[in-house]
Amino acid sequence: MATTKIWNINVRLDHVIDYITNLEKTKNSFYGEDFFELHDNESVNLKIEKECFVSAINCSVETAYSEMMITKRTYSKIGGILGFHMYQSFAENEVTPELAHRIGVQLATEMWGERFEVVVSTHQNTKHIHNHFVINSVSFKDGKKYYDNHTNYARLKKMSDDLCAEYGLSIITEKKTKSGLFYNNFYNNYVNNSDYYKMVKEDIDLAILNAYSYNNFLDVLKSMGYKIVIKNNILSVVKKPYKLRIRVTRTFGKNYNKKNIIRRIETSYAQKYKDNLLTIFFKEKKYKNSLFSLFKSYCNLLEQFYKNPKNYNYSIRKDIRELDFIIKQTDFLSSNNIITSKALFNVRSAMEKQLDNLLDRLDKINYKIKKISIKYDLEQLCIEKKQLKKELQNIRYNLKMIDEIEKRKSIIKNNINTLENEYRKEVDRDELRRGS
Repeated sequence: MATTKIWNINVRLDHVIDYITNLEKTKNSFYGEDFFELHDNESVNLKIEKECFVSAINCSVETAYSEMMITKRTYSKIGGILGFHMYQSFAENEVTPELAHRIGVQLATEMWGERFEVVVSTHQNTKHIHNHFVINSVSFKDGKKYYDNHTNYARLKKMSDDLCAEYGLSIITEKKTKSGLFYNNFYNNYVNNSDYYKMVKEDIDLAILNAYSYNNFLDVLKSMGYKIVIKNNILSVVKKPYKLRIRVTRTFGKNYNKKNIIRRIETSYAQKYKDNLLTIFFKEKKYKNSLFSLFKSYCNLLEQFYKNPKNYNYSIRKDIRELDFIIKQTDFLSSNNIITSKALFNVRSAMEKQLDNLLDRLDKINYKIKKISIKYDLEQLCIEKKQLKKELQNIRYNLKMIDEIEKRKSIIKNNINTLENEYRKEVDRDELRRGS
């Protein structure tokens, strides 16, 4: 269990930093003996942690004050609130100084580590071991100020509770404040409107739809760039450039606990391939017959996928968005009677020759215009030149279309191979289920 509170620092930011880093209150009584590393965060200064429980994030412990003031001067924001002093106090005998400091550093990293300089210290001078934090009020990243409003305090409380849960500590059940506020309401509103949380939730839903087991679900998330952390059976994910770990179940609700994720995987779209249009698609294999059939069959498939694009990986979702262009390419193949890849090559070769001829004719007309004399009809030459330019524009457009078709062909084949591999895995799993 940990209680939190935060105050404005309006004068003498340096005095507050000196107070929280006081050696008598932060000294490590086991200094000199074996001491496990408190955390693995790259932005944390580890120089004096073995002597005392003091860390700095996005700055150095020894020069934290001067670095914070440099940030303020850089953005011309010297006045107003200078910083924030926050504490996190644990229940008596519930944590060691090492664990308290680990939790404090992680809390500061997740809450402020993307944008602000922070000093974290752990005091042991009372029955309740507690952490102190000094946060610069001005962001080193963009010069914007930190606001201690209801939403940010709700986030702070929630992160503190989540970390306590991860380390097996007790959690305080929220009660309505004297003013009638429930901080959970502010937190939930923040989650619903945060781009980061929205992205994570959508990616988790996509991973569930594309996974065939819980471990595969975790692998899918890793392939999407997420770092997976599991502590005390609590699943957390984080994706660069963000530093905030999102505790999946505690953030998005019971529908995202392990049991329900497994249930959703078992009943997801990926488990129903054998009964849907992919079964027909792979049985008929019309896409294997020719280049035109490949494009035509793929367009038909995307038109069906269009109803629920979130069920598919990024490359296929991108093609769904570009369906109109793929249809144009398919129409081009049809109107030019291009059935095979060889026919496409032949059409390209003929058009390139035609392009060379047109450019040669254009050069001759330009020469005649420059050397204009009575024997040449200037008006007629200009008409011919205008017509040639139209023909050049048209043939260049067609050659560009052929280039795009060549690129699209490889993408389509890769996407179909991905779909087919997923489909085959599902068929094999179904056969194993029936056999068992």
